[in-house]
Amino acid sequence: MRFLAGVFLFFHWAAIVANAQLNYTFPMDVSVSIEDNKLMLPFAGGFVAPQFSAIDLNNDGVEDLFVFDRASNKISTYLYQEGNYVYAPQYENAFPAGMKSWVLLRDFNCDNKPDIFTSSIFGMSLFENTSSGDNLSWELLHQTIYTEGSNGQINLQVSSYDMPGIVDVDGDGDIDILNFNFAIGGGVEFHKNMSVENTGSCDMDLVRITKRYGEFEECTCEDYIFGSEECPTIGGRLKHSGGKSILSFDATGSGVQDILIGQEYCVYPGFLKNTGTQATPLMSSVDFDFPVASDPLRMEYPAFYEIDVDHDGTKDLIAAPNTYLTEGTQDYTLLLAYYKGAAGGQYSHITDSFLKDEMIDVGYKASPAFADIDFDGDEDLLIGTGKIGSGASVWYFENTGNSSAPSFNLKNTDFLGLSSEGNESIRLQFLDVNSNNEPDMVVYKIKEGALTAVAYLNTGNANVPYELTNSIALQLPVNSVWDAPHLFPLGNSYGLLIGKQVGNLEYYLLSGSLEGGAWQLVSDTYLGFGEDFNKRNPRVIVGDFNANGTQDMLSVNDSGEVLVFENFTSGNTPIEVNGFDEDSGQLFGLGFGSQSNPYAANLFGTREPAIAFGLLQGGIQILKNTTSTPGGNELALKVSAYPVPVKANQLVLQSNKDCLVRLIDSMGKQLTESFTLPAGSAQTIDLIVVPGVYFVEFASFNERKIIRIAVID
Repeated sequence: MRFLAGVFLFFHWAAIVANAQLNYTFPMDVSVSIEDNKLMLPFAGGFVAPQFSAIDLNNDGVEDLFVFDRASNKISTYLYQEGNYVYAPQYENAFPAGMKSWVLLRDFNCDNKPDIFTSSIFGMSLFENTSSGDNLSWELLHQTIYTEGSNGQINLQVSSYDMPGIVDVDGDGDIDILNFNFAIGGGVEFHKNMSVENTGSCDMDLVRITKRYGEFEECTCEDYIFGSEECPTIGGRLKHSGGKSILSFDATGSGVQDILIGQEYCVYPGFLKNTGTQATPLMSSVDFDFPVASDPLRMEYPAFYEIDVDHDGTKDLIAAPNTYLTEGTQDYTLLLAYYKGAAGGQYSHITDSFLKDEMIDVGYKASPAFADIDFDGDEDLLIGTGKIGSGASVWYFENTGNSSAPSFNLKNTDFLGLSSEGNESIRLQFLDVNSNNEPDMVVYKIKEGALTAVAYLNTGNANVPYELTNSIALQLPVNSVWDAPHLFPLGNSYGLLIGKQVGNLEYYLLSGSLEGGAWQLVSDTYLGFGEDFNKRNPRVIVGDFNANGTQDMLSVNDSGEVLVFENFTSGNTPIEVNGFDEDSGQLFGLGFGSQSNPYAANLFGTREPAIAFGLLQGGIQILKNTTSTPGGNELALKVSAYPVPVKANQLVLQSNKDCLVRLIDSMGKQLTESFTLPAGSAQTIDLIVVPGVYFVEFASFNERKIIRIAVID
């Protein structure tokens, strides 16, 4: 099986001529600030359990970064340019699809090109790097890697929860493998590569030498034994409970391989210094305060990666969680430690948020949405979050730019105070629920094993557009926390699309109101979305993606496939959605990992909406349509007059557009001269009128709105 990125790009480019496609760029110039710090990688997507490897992506002689996140199976790629890492999504789809659990890049055949070792159902697979020039390509060389055991050839079984050590352990020039026993654990197995000894060249010819490498065993979290000691038996429990990570490296420059071990359900990494030789390794003690004794690392199930992060010629260490999202309680907005290496095995703790502190990263399960929260005529960004156990919230970023050039600044991380409700995750959608031409905030909540939907109604008050007490519960036909509902207006009513965990898509029509109406199932395999293991968790949104005046449907699933069904209620066939690299002029496939949440909004002054994807690993990515027709982002006029009712000298007016405003009475008589109300500003008006009912008229250049007010003593 061969993966040719260059050929993939060529044929996809040629296919544009014959097939309609939607192509998007990743705009890197959108400014995002958190606590007045401008982020350098705001839309790189975040991390939960990233695994790092070095590779020269663009063939410029400089090692870049490949990152695989085991939580979402998403690949991220970064170029090293002028002392910084720059997000480069155009390389992500050049790697083999479908990799899961763990991925490490190591050069097995000594051609100076890192190959891919990854988890497989029978242990691990190997993809050979067959790249030429700057076209990345891979060939599946071994579906299953075998080793010579005591009774002949067996597959080298590595638990999908583990991270093996893949390195030249014995210094003979070829790659060896260290792993914990899949069934009983405890000791580390050493699989020696005999290719150099047998053929004089590098290949994969493994023989299991020992099941107790270094003469030690791990018993429990902080319990290691050495020499002839044995682990205590605890109720017959297997020693190998939970995942384990291994980094084999020469920590001190002594010429022999030391070991650094991380364990699931354990925050104490164990460093075992090799006091033996390459031929006879010996570990006789464990250090739980490595790599910096004065500032020991404490992280749930850490895995470690030795990479020259800053390109100074000395290897550094990165420590990252290796958990799945159902495990642990740690805060995933941090926890990505970077230790700068120096001669003699000395490390300096640089940061606990390597790269993450330059990204929007809400932890996990990011769900973006856009609405003009502050009445200033442009779309603000809100992100629903996930929180293991409880405490999910909404992050609010104010758009301090404009409707054509957005710029986002974090205002708070608990918009509307939803964290107090104890939800496990929150997903957002804005639409007019009560038919008053104002966007209401629909919140899909998961709590205690149930998915519910609540609409927070727009108050019309620019200072407090939504309130916890001003809400209605929506009755939706959902029956699993894995359901992904999406409401959309359909004539004078609503339609509902629900992506199901197993891959199918349900389509419902509403009879009655959203509060208590009846939903009629039209199809449980809508548009051909049936059960499909490779395309699980479809998430769909409705919008006019090609700016032709009809409703389209965009879908994304765990395979990474992104499709748009134009005028979808007519049953049209889908068109592909691709990325576009402006530097090379080439298309590339998109991949957002599992359970991504899309949302469409007019952000860049074009009729074609931008698409934001919220990622399982906590970040978001924004895509801009390469077909940019000006004028599509004109927001509807939104006005506000408060408080209600109002006393003299207390009326505050606000609008999202520049308006002329006047006060009229119930007979239509104008009581004030027209005055200008600038967009986004709040202006207090002196009312010199008797108590009664009055009207405030707002007129922009192309719209007019009237608000009824009651004046009291």
